[in-house]
Amino acid sequence: MQTFVLTVADYFVKISSEETLPVFFEEGYSNFLQLEEVEKYDATITCHAGLPDKESYTGEILFDAIHEKKRLWQVVQTKTERAFVVFHPSRPEEIQQVAFLNEASTEWRIYSTILTQNNESFTCPLAYPMGALILYYLTLNSNAFMIHASGVWDGETGRIFSGFSGVGKSTMAKIWEEEGAHIVNDDRLIVREVNGEYFMYNTPMPYADLNKQAQVSKFYFPFHSKKNSAEKLSGAQALTQLMAFCFQHNYDPRYTEHLIAQLEKVTQYASTYKLGVVPTPSIIDYIRSLEFKG
Repeated sequence: MQTFVLTVADYFVKISSEETLPVFFEEGYSNFLQLEEVEKYDATITCHAGLPDKESYTGEILFDAIHEKKRLWQVVQTKTERAFVVFHPSRPEEIQQVAFLNEASTEWRIYSTILTQNNESFTCPLAYPMGALILYYLTLNSNAFMIHASGVWDGETGRIFSGFSGVGKSTMAKIWEEEGAHIVNDDRLIVREVNGEYFMYNTPMPYADLNKQAQVSKFYFPFHSKKNSAEKLSGAQALTQLMAFCFQHNYDPRYTEHLIAQLEKVTQYASTYKLGVVPTPSIIDYIRSLEFKG
């Protein structure tokens, strides 16, 4: 049996396969995997080579993820369980994986297409976007949420910059990095409550990166501006602003309720601002002055 342990955001996921074909992981997972097993797992994944019969994942479509007219995945309620039909990112007419998840969102069975390279066959069960889907469902069983954002840590304060593509999230992260701060991640973060405090964690990306975490206490929503400016948000305004950039599968009201509960707590703990940005190093002094004033 092949066995691996995925460790992301202090979650532990056991991945196993009894297939003879080797299991392959994309480069981004290299520092998130270990061979040593642990006593308790947050979820388990059983890997299978080849796709199942179509009848096994036929049913009511609960959620259809479409981006730029391309179907990424579907959530299907079959007669007995919930299925995830994941399509190839570059060839959306091809199914890449079919996964089944139990009611408690803790046990996955993933059936993957068999791949061949250099005359060697293998499977890649966590190939994007399957791995990200699994991480999202892990957050539903804990005080956590997943967000599109850049996160930076300057040795004292953790800050998250979130917003739509093009608003300057990655630019902000780069400016902070050039001033000596550490980038936790510049695209997709998990934010998790631990003993009354909040931490941000990076997630596997297409490139290799270390497994990182940092305490977080500030959320910023940057936008391009002719001068640096800020508007402090609170209450429902802060919650809805943050919610707009969180991963959400709203086909199940329990998931929406969970997310709202997490955001109500985190917005009481962390300061939240709309931030007008001139993308120069002066924005760092402006932010620190803003935080000093409270």
